[in-house]
Amino acid sequence: VDVTAVARSGRRNTQTSPLFKVDWTPPELGWVQDAFVGNKSTCLYCGDDLDVNTNATYLAASWCCGWQDLESGIVSYSVAFGTSMDDMNIMNYTSVGLNESFVLHGVTLMNGQRYYACVIALNGAGLFSEPGCSDGFVYDDTPPSMLHVYDGLRRGYDVDAQSFLNVIIENHAGRDNETDIIDYVFSLGLTPGGDELLLEESGGNATLNGVINRPFRRAPQEGDTVYANIRAINLVGLSSPLMSSNGVTIGKSEVTLNKESKSTISLDTQYAQPKGNSSVNGAITEEPPKTLAAVDFPAGAVSGEETTFTGGAVTPEDVASGNAINASETPPPAQNLKFGDY
Repeated sequence: VDVTAVARSGRRNTQTSPLFKVDWTPPELGWVQDAFVGNKSTCLYCGDDLDVNTNATYLAASWCCGWQDLESGIVSYSVAFGTSMDDMNIMNYTSVGLNESFVLHGVTLMNGQRYYACVIALNGAGLFSEPGCSDGFVYDDTPPSMLHVYDGLRRGYDVDAQSFLNVIIENHAGRDNETDIIDYVFSLGLTPGGDELLLEESGGNATLNGVINRPFRRAPQEGDTVYANIRAINLVGLSSPLMSSNGVTIGKSEVTLNKESKSTISLDTQYAQPKGNSSVNGAITEEPPKTLAAVDFPAGAVSGEETTFTGGAVTPEDVASGNAINASETPPPAQNLKFGDY
């Protein structure tokens, strides 16, 4: 801007202001992220942007990548924290200069609450940007809980006995009210909590797991009662207490019921000769294929006196003796499952 003064005598004096830019626009927004304070290499749930946190007494934010003002430049940032993007009820906007991160210490965080960080920028013309906010994180300081652990492959049903030895399957469910369950760790033992048959291993977030045709730590034996043991781990790494099933007796599908009791058994439903004739010392070396089934006995299935039910594969000997029929030669419905005398 030039200003010229003219005297009556006609003399002129011109002065020029320093160069300046006209800026009618506020700063542009960039990213705002919830930040973790500490060693990220020891944090299983930490990324560049924090989604969950635990065991913390702070709120932290970092911002970058897009914050700019091409006309007058950014001269300072202000940061705030709250429990919603519209309510900075923990710390109102506070100037932090040109720093691109800030930590508020001494905060009592509430379990299950989501927290947000918001940032505004001030340019050289005195104009403020709109707030740029993080997507928030959930604070979780409680472990998940297990709801149930059942023996057997059918979800929601608990098997008490099964005829086969090379397959142990369990189904389970857990819950975490604040975050998510990311892993169910399971083991198999001969006592609740035991690991004689299988050491603890990760099952991911699947709610059906077990051992199928792979080595056990110790081979199950007929008459063993096997217990499945499960614990749930949530996003922040907190583990539920271990929960065990009530056990499944293996080697023989047999239950004794009265009119008040109920049970589920698993069994082999198809008898098949082994492929080939390979043997070692007369013992067949190849496991024959099997089809597995589960039978549920609801309360009231037995109307009279106590009854024992035994389930298993129908063998050629059963057909020859007249105790069963050949399903491949008999039109449906072929009654080729046997339960004791039924």
